[in-house]
Order: sequence, then C-alpha cells, then structure tokens
Amino acid sequence: MEFQGFPRLICIFYAYFHPLTGRIVKAQVPDGSIYDARSSGLAVSGAGPKTPTLPQPKPLIEFEVIQEYTIPQNFCNKLISFYSPTSNHVFMGLPVKIEDHEKYGISHRNTFLFNFVFCFERGAAGDIDCYEPIVRKMARVMTTLEVETSFLLKDEDGSAVQNIIEQLIEDLNSYGECQIPVNSSCSINMKLFPTYPNPPPVYDYQVPVCMVNLDRLKDVNWDLSMLAIIKYIDGVNHVKRIAELADVDPQWTRLCIQHLVYYGCVILIDIFQFSNIYTVTTEFISFLENASMDAMIDAVCLTAIFVDAAPIPISKLIDLYCNLKHGITVREWVQQYDVEALPIDVRRFISFGIIKAILHRVNTYPILDPPAYTSSAQSMQTLAMPPAHIPMEWLPYLDGTHHLDEICTEFGKSAKKVRKILTNENEAVPPPLPSQPTPSEKPERRRRKSSNASGWIKTSQPRVYFIDK
Repeated sequence: MEFQGFPRLICIFYAYFHPLTGRIVKAQVPDGSIYDARSSGLAVSGAGPKTPTLPQPKPLIEFEVIQEYTIPQNFCNKLISFYSPTSNHVFMGLPVKIEDHEKYGISHRNTFLFNFVFCFERGAAGDIDCYEPIVRKMARVMTTLEVETSFLLKDEDGSAVQNIIEQLIEDLNSYGECQIPVNSSCSINMKLFPTYPNPPPVYDYQVPVCMVNLDRLKDVNWDLSMLAIIKYIDGVNHVKRIAELADVDPQWTRLCIQHLVYYGCVILIDIFQFSNIYTVTTEFISFLENASMDAMIDAVCLTAIFVDAAPIPISKLIDLYCNLKHGITVREWVQQYDVEALPIDVRRFISFGIIKAILHRVNTYPILDPPAYTSSAQSMQTLAMPPAHIPMEWLPYLDGTHHLDEICTEFGKSAKKVRKILTNENEAVPPPLPSQPTPSEKPERRRRKSSNASGWIKTSQPRVYFIDK
C-alpha cells in the first residue's frame, strides 16, 4: 500500500477556560492565526518571545465561531474533531477537565479546563488520523504536568507553552517527530506513524505473494509463528498449505499473513491452475497509458520472463494479455497461442497481471437446485432430497456464494475431482426420478406420501449448476 504522506499542520493553539471571560486562546503558532471578532483586532495573540523565522500570516480562523467546540464541557477527556463553517479547516483536540477543590478553589470554579487544538487544511493530502496518538499524548503529558507542578496555571503569560508548540509544529511538519525538553525531569517525545485501513480477511484458498524481501526484514524478535511461515511464502502455496508445511495453527497463519498484508509486504492472489479462466480488466488501458514501454518491459521481464532469455516484443505481451478471454482456460490459451515456445513463465505472467489489476479471475460457483441445506421442519416445503453422490458436509458450499477454489481447499481435492463428484460423472446409470403421485390422490395424501423419515421432501432430482463470474 502506497503511503501518501502526513498532512501538514496549519497551526496549533492552546485554549483554556477563564472563570470570568470564558474560553481564551493563550498561545498560538503561527502567531496571529486566531481572530476574535469581539475585540478590535487579534485579541488572542500568542505571548512570549516571537520567533522571527516564523511567517506572520493573516488571520485564518474566527475563534468566536469555533470556541464552543474548543472546550465543550460535555465532551471533556474525549478526542474530538470538528470543522469550521467559515474556513476550510479541520480541527482535532482533546479537551481536559481537572477537578481540584484545594488548588483551584472557588475563583476557578474548582476546575481547570484546557485544550491543545491541532488545525489542518480541509481535504489535505494524507489522513489526519495519524495525529490522534499525538493529540492524546500531548493532552496526557500536559495533564500530568499540571497535576504535579501546576505548569499551565503558573504560566501566566503563556511563554512556556508558546515555546513548546512552536517547536512542536516545526518538528512535526519537517521531520515527523519531535523531542522537546519541558524541564529537568520531563520531555515530550513524539513520532508520527502512517495509518492504513484494516486489511481484508485472509482465507485458506488465497496465495500470498511477497512484495518485499522478507528474509532481509525478519528479526529474531519476531513472533515464532511469523518466522515459521515466511519461508513457505513463495507465490505458489496457499494459506492452508503454508499452515500445514509450517506446522502452525491455520488461524495463527491467517493472522500473520493479514499482518503482512497490512504493511504491504505481501499481496493475496488466487490459486494458479491451468483450468483457470482470466479476462482483461479496464485497468489494462490505464496501465499502458501511465507506464512507459521500457518500464513495462523491465517489470514484466522481472516477473514473467526467464532471466536467461531475451525479452519478447512488448506488442506480443499485450496481445497475449488481450487474448485471455472469458470461456478460454489457461491451458487452451497456451495451446492456441503456442505460449510454451516463448521464454515466459506462465504462472508468473498471470500473477503479474493479477497484482497489477489488469487481469480478473473468473471464478466458478456451484449451485445445487433445488437447494438441500437443512432438514428442519420449518423449511420442508423448499427442500429437496440431497443427491447420494454429494457428501453432506458439501451441501452448505453449494448455495452460489462459494467458488471452487474454496471448496477444493476446504476438502483437499482438485478442481477436476470436485467437478466429477458434483456432476456424478462416475455413475453409469442416472439416479431414478421420484415416483409421481396419481392425480386421483388428495393433496394432503400427496404431501404425506412425498415425505420420508429423514424429513426431506422428494421433489425433482436436484442438479448442480456451475456459474462463472
């Protein structure tokens, strides 16, 4: 997964709740970013020494508009984010409420409320979720300093806080990390880490393909299950096979591979078989337009063409991809276009197309019609007696939502064997049709006669259909 970079901080300001005047911004960086319309000018200007290297922009934010969200008393000690209706900015903070009757007394309403608010450009590149740990830690550190040393309460002019947030915004924007000394016994150490969406679930029939060299990344401190499975990730073994070879629990194997998927170390593809069917996707045109021919030749040669052979013309590679069509298996494609005579590894050639999203696997879904999934009395009118040649444990997989790869992996059989079992090709004589009641029989008698001891309804002989999609 490609990292898009961290969003840039526009400003940081420190606000607290004054018992007489309400919410006040005591420090801000860059200075002059917050505008208060209640005064004649910048009523909330950052105190303390000014840094001449920092720019002095025009006011960006009207504090009167966002002050209610800066320190909402009903959402104290909770991470919040909000938008400004008058500017194109998004804010994130964690308002803190400290209750101490002895320290603050009646003059401060027995509480001290403050918030360090981080401001970003709305719609900026990157996800501001990566700043959530930064905002939480800033609130946690400042709360500890206030409880133990009254750091914020003693900083009457805001100069100490001003120096901290000046270095904070500069280091985070420049380096993505900071180390700020506060006093002789405390310092603020923060580092930004990219956030990725949760990885998709990993299934036993999927094949992990390495996108990086895992041998160079592995460390002795890694989890033992992870160290055991990475040696079997070769782009051929599926997840269940990897678990068997590594002698690791399948659930742990799936979790380890899901962890590698999250960090972009592996990508999941389907099981390669010569009976598979592939088609070209619409991304193929974009791939040709965005990538130069030389770059494409190098990429394809690394993944699809043997190193000791000369690369074939790019036009030939494009023709081979375009000739993968619905209804033509890989075996037929190889024979029809004499691919064996070319210096191409067919498996890597197909895998390259799947990884680049220029090929789509056409999966086959078996469906048993009429269905025969359960023998409960509530569903008897819609059930059919299951065929004798289909194992009972296979029936839940014949509802049209499970493809052949999943069934083959679950029961350890090849696709050819599964098709033979489902279509009953080994039977020389077709199964007899259920006896038909005579028209003179009453409907009630007809229903009783069609029932059997197992609770199944004898209807027309069920058949298995295969749908490709």
